[in-house]
Amino acid sequence: MPQTHESFLRYRRALTPWSHELSTEERLELLQGVVVDLLIEIDALRSTLADAAPELRKAYAARYRDAALLSHNGAGFMSPIEKVLLSFIDVDGLGEGELREEPMLRRLGLDVAAYRSAAAFVAELS
Repeated sequence: MPQTHESFLRYRRALTPWSHELSTEERLELLQGVVVDLLIEIDALRSTLADAAPELRKAYAARYRDAALLSHNGAGFMSPIEKVLLSFIDVDGLGEGELREEPMLRRLGLDVAAYRSAAAFVAELS
């Protein structure tokens, strides 16, 4: 079994209906973060693909198909939803005080410090 990380295990517990390890409030908080992350990701992909070259759209279609198939793959010791979660979340977990989107921003090569500053400013507006 591959090494599992606390962030994956928390999401797994949130999505396991028979698990009583998390309160409903804790479960909803975790799932809300997943939904927001997915909406951000979908918006970014759709916006990018609208103006993308045909090769990029074709590559995205292939990756989408692979991910969709994974969501139906119950083979092995993990459920389909666990496999999708593991491919989506940052299995190394978040550092102390780190925003949930920071691992992806780093993967994309963006300036995380500048993003943190912008996020703090936007949070003050609300």
